[in-house]
Amino acid sequence: MKSKKKHFWKNLLFLFIIIIFCLIICELIVRVFIPVRNVGPSFTVYDPVSGKRNKSDFSAKRFTPEFTMKISFNSEGYRGPEIESDKNRSIIFLGDSFTLGYGVNDNEEFPALIRKDFSNDVSVINAGMGDNGNGRWLKFLKTKAEKYNPELIVFQIMKNDFDENKMENLFKLSSSEELQELKVAPPGLARKVQKIVEFVPFVPYSYLIGLLRQARIKPSSKPTGEVKNKINVELSYREKLTLKILDECFSFCQKKEWQMMIILVGISGRKLDVLEELLAKYSFPIIQIPSKKERPELYYIIDGHWNKEGHIYVADIISRNLKQYFPELSKSIKTIFEEANGI
Repeated sequence: MKSKKKHFWKNLLFLFIIIIFCLIICELIVRVFIPVRNVGPSFTVYDPVSGKRNKSDFSAKRFTPEFTMKISFNSEGYRGPEIESDKNRSIIFLGDSFTLGYGVNDNEEFPALIRKDFSNDVSVINAGMGDNGNGRWLKFLKTKAEKYNPELIVFQIMKNDFDENKMENLFKLSSSEELQELKVAPPGLARKVQKIVEFVPFVPYSYLIGLLRQARIKPSSKPTGEVKNKINVELSYREKLTLKILDECFSFCQKKEWQMMIILVGISGRKLDVLEELLAKYSFPIIQIPSKKERPELYYIIDGHWNKEGHIYVADIISRNLKQYFPELSKSIKTIFEEANGI
């Protein structure tokens, strides 16, 4: 009996060693032969209110074929320094991975560059988070924003928000096309696996894990053809849902008397036409960032996010508009571009 049990454990140990050996071989093969878009731990965790949130008190590196990025979040899950309680007003940036600053190191993302350009009594809060739509904005505005006493909310709208709003399932349209908040689903298998992976030292930096994560990313829907002047095609559910969520965000800020600014990234053709009527309802500055096709030097070739020069460019444009439309918030005459180049 003892001999059989000993034999069982011996075989089990041998199997474990074989599995580890195979995983190491696979890891080496991936590192040498397969380009992996990103390697490193996840930036987010499950959240019962918004579906997910940035990790708190978090710091990590992300490795890609084009760059290595150092990223940190403060105790509230925002990229940037701790929010000082004695600051009596704030500027909040809401957006996706472009606002978060994916692709550049800490203090190189455009909200951090803009932070240097404001008076000492103003907090600049980077509430950007990758891979999410606009539903989280609405929840953030209604549950968290007020405690920061915002004077200005800057919304960064991305072309894939239309798809994200449908996929993340935070809101839906009723039969009468009213916006309805949905119950957040419990953490799925991916989040449970994430916990296991991040529990084991060094495993989050596995290229094999990065490849598996890359394989499960859902592709965006195919772009719709350009529609000039008026929209002569019926709005899709994604378009109606996105417009409704954005309208709720804007009207909520308006009721609170929070000023607003819009940054459009990758928005053109039909998507721009779809947004135009909604944006025309509100009197706020709208900044359209040049596309990768128009200004390729501002973007990473493969990854597609803004590089360091891109963030300087975006920060400079936003800074100029802030000085023009919200001069009471700015302290410096210099532009971000001039500061970055030592002029």
